[in-house]
Amino acid sequence: MNQSKKFNASILITMLGYLVLSALFFYLTLVPRESSILKTLSVLGRYNVTRVIPVLSILLFFPYLLKNTRVSQLILWAVMLTIYALALIGLWASAYSENYVIAGLVPRSDAMYHYGGALDFWLRGILTGFASRRPLFGSFLAFLLWAFSGNLQVVLAVLAFLSAMVSFVVCTQMRHLLRPFGTVIFFIVIFLFMRRFIGLAMSEILGCMLGTASLTMWLYSLYISEENERSSLIWFLMGNFVFMLAQMSRPAAVATLPLIVLFAGWLWRGDRKFGWYAAGWSLAVLALGFFINWLIYSLFGSQDSALMNNFGYGIYGLAVGGKGWRQIFFDFPELNTMAPGMRERTITQIIINQIAQNPNDFFRGLVVQARILFSFSETNSLFSFATSSNSLVNYVLMGSLLLLLCVGLVVAIWRIKEPIYLLLLVLLAGFFSSLIVSPAYQTQYMRVFAASIPALAFGVGAGLSWIMEGLQKRHPNLFRIQNNRGEKPHTVGVIWGAVISGLVILSPFLVRLTNPPLKVQAAGCDDGQAEVVFLTQPGTRVTIFKDTPDQMTWVPNVSRFDYQRDIHSICCEDDINYYKSFLGGTDIFPTINLLDGSHILVVGSTGSWPENSVQVRACGRMENIYRKKSTNGFFYPDQLQIIQP
Repeated sequence: MNQSKKFNASILITMLGYLVLSALFFYLTLVPRESSILKTLSVLGRYNVTRVIPVLSILLFFPYLLKNTRVSQLILWAVMLTIYALALIGLWASAYSENYVIAGLVPRSDAMYHYGGALDFWLRGILTGFASRRPLFGSFLAFLLWAFSGNLQVVLAVLAFLSAMVSFVVCTQMRHLLRPFGTVIFFIVIFLFMRRFIGLAMSEILGCMLGTASLTMWLYSLYISEENERSSLIWFLMGNFVFMLAQMSRPAAVATLPLIVLFAGWLWRGDRKFGWYAAGWSLAVLALGFFINWLIYSLFGSQDSALMNNFGYGIYGLAVGGKGWRQIFFDFPELNTMAPGMRERTITQIIINQIAQNPNDFFRGLVVQARILFSFSETNSLFSFATSSNSLVNYVLMGSLLLLLCVGLVVAIWRIKEPIYLLLLVLLAGFFSSLIVSPAYQTQYMRVFAASIPALAFGVGAGLSWIMEGLQKRHPNLFRIQNNRGEKPHTVGVIWGAVISGLVILSPFLVRLTNPPLKVQAAGCDDGQAEVVFLTQPGTRVTIFKDTPDQMTWVPNVSRFDYQRDIHSICCEDDINYYKSFLGGTDIFPTINLLDGSHILVVGSTGSWPENSVQVRACGRMENIYRKKSTNGFFYPDQLQIIQP
């Protein structure tokens, strides 16, 4: 009993130590402001793959040359947290506009829907829009907004920090399986995907985070399977549960789920042909993950939205010969007017009829998808998230990753009797099988498969590990590296993933129990004016200042020149033209109208807002990008009244 208590205390102390030191270190990397050197390094870290990969590879590989494992781990930890922090600073340091963010901070498009829905849940008690469609991420984002007083910059930094920690702990597991080279490329693949979503209010960040945590649990489970079968099964079931949460956060690789159940039945079969006990529990925990997602939606979701109501868009595009996910609305525009629920049933029937009547179009769509996925497309191929601005580097990098993945797949088949490699084969088989129902070629940078990126990284790492293992056998003196094989992995990593998953589940209940919905009454405005009640919150406002040599761009401040230069990176022409009209001396910030929950972007003169967090009533002009009167969109207040300090 005393040994058990001592063991548990040791794990707790280790976890708290990691958490405190990591948070402090991550915070310190974000502190320096308006530094030219930091700006240059951070922009390279986020956007310049050509330079980042060689430097990052060296920095990650160096610790494996050290004999002291603890020092090696400490250096790896510092490098991994730093590169994640730089990816975030790279967005803020130059206030870049991307498709889902304006001036480095203001959410746009899908990100605005997620942010606005989460804000609606925090302030008004109901998940709306995209937050209702994917309630796990929406409620988790709302929890973070509540915990940090609505400071969006802090919330985005916390998400980046959690992503960095999950990536680090999975690498501590991987180093016991893959050779150092394999672990390094494994981390780089995950980071190359994550960097595109760090700093954005997008569900991909949570999907990849939970997918990585589930892989950590699976690996740990298989490492201890021979010495403790019961604990091994428990951690495997936990991995299944977290993977289902990842799928609910960003659905895609649904075909992996039944394969994981079969894998559990095969591995924990004992003397029987199939372990129905393990398979049954695997199925039960997957169902539990689905149920929790449904429960949060049922309790807190909006009635005018359906759970995962974009189901079927991609499949229809595949079924009609490999067209985009919007094709169904061109062919059946009446779907836009249907109520949630009815729309999903109608789409399902349309897809069934299309495939039954024109099966050749469906197979042609599969060919189109394969041609794009296994190409060097900079936006829609299998490793499009790893692209850079250099075409030659793109060919070399994507080609190398694809080749290593193929080698990893062959290694998994060759070593299929080893449970860990069978797991890799199951994950890759589930991924590729899911492409039929979740076409990846229709969205940018493989973002629909966020939860499966760790599986792809695992395959790439296994391929490189096998190649380097062969080289070292032939040339034993070529690489003198600490392989760390045979060492038992620490439980801190899996517990860390379990804590994050538990927090994601508890988030909506914590928000609702501790934060009653705001009750706001309309007071009325002059005819022709829109009435808006909103909260001014720290860390959400961007100031566009007039070009001046004595001030540099750094979120929340961006020069008009930098702002207008980068606004061309977003979609689409009408949006670009509208955003370009903002002049120096303008503040913009996202919020919701507490009267009806509509998402708005408040636009006004710099210095006209309260500095602290207050509730404000305003009358003014509400318009869309075509400068026509609207119920949501861009709000230009004429007068402000503080109604609640």
